[in-house]
Order: sequence, then structure tokens, then C-alpha cells
Amino acid sequence: MANREKTHKQIAILTIIITVTLITLYVVYLFIPQLAVIQAKTQLVKEKTDYLAKMERGYRNYSQLEEQAADLSTQISVLENEILKVMDKPEIVLTVYNTAKQSGVQPVGLSFGTFEEKGTYAVLPLDFSCEGPYNKVMALIRELQQGSQYYFTLDSMNYKQQGDKVNARMRLLCCFYKVK
Repeated sequence: MANREKTHKQIAILTIIITVTLITLYVVYLFIPQLAVIQAKTQLVKEKTDYLAKMERGYRNYSQLEEQAADLSTQISVLENEILKVMDKPEIVLTVYNTAKQSGVQPVGLSFGTFEEKGTYAVLPLDFSCEGPYNKVMALIRELQQGSQYYFTLDSMNYKQQGDKVNARMRLLCCFYKVK
């Protein structure tokens, strides 16, 4: 029986040694190398995911830029329609005089300055004199700047108060696109 117990002990020890050896071999030759591969592939997946997220943000930004470009193109076409492409001095004189009369201001004189080219557009300066109540002169300026037929800007203005009337001299700039 002692011999049998000794054999069982030897078998148990041998089984433990073989099991520990197999586990050690598995860990050393299979698990650790595969763990390094798994970690490398996990890092690669993380990098690819980050890159994909960056590309998606870029695509969203690109989409936003395309929308902004479309909006700007629309604004360009609206502005091109607001600013005339041709200059008609008699029509400009009629517009300024009629706007002055409608605003309750008496036009005194109008003269044209030198036509100036500024790249894709041109500017025609106007020296306009008028008289009337101060608030009506200011209403005339607003009306000229907001008018739909021509695009006027007020460059400068001098006025003298004489009782309840104002004598105003203003320099208006009328803008046009250059005809190609």
C-alpha cells in the first residue's frame, strides 16, 4: 500500500509539474505574444477610429463650407442686382431730384465728379445742394441710401442753418459694376 501511495503521489506531482509546465508554455509562447498583438491591434483600431472621427468632422465642416459658399453666391447675385451695371447720368439726375421733391426738399444744384474705376466696380461722385427743413434733408439722405434704383452712399455733408431751413451740400457716391 505504501508503494501504491507513493505511486499516487508521484503521479499527482507529475501531473502538477506537467500542468504547470503546460500553463507556463501557454503563457510564454501563446498568451504573451498574442497579448502584444492584441494591444497593437487595439491601438491601431483606436487610431483608425480617431482618424474616422476627424474625417467626419472635416466632412461636416466641408458641408458647412459648401452651405456658406451657396449663401455667399446668393448674396453676390442679390448685390449684383442691387448695384447697376450701367451708368445713365440723366436718369441719376431725375432720381435724385424726384427723391428730393418727394422728401419735401428743394433741390438747388447737382454736378457730377470724375468717374473712378475701383477694380470690379466704378464710382460716380455727385455734388448735390438742396434746402429744406433739417428732418426732411435727413429723410432725403435715408431715402437715397435705401432706394432700389441706384446705390448711393453719403461721402460728406455740410449744412448751414438759416431759420427753420437748412442749406445742405452733400457729396454722394453712386456705385456701378463695370460693364465687361
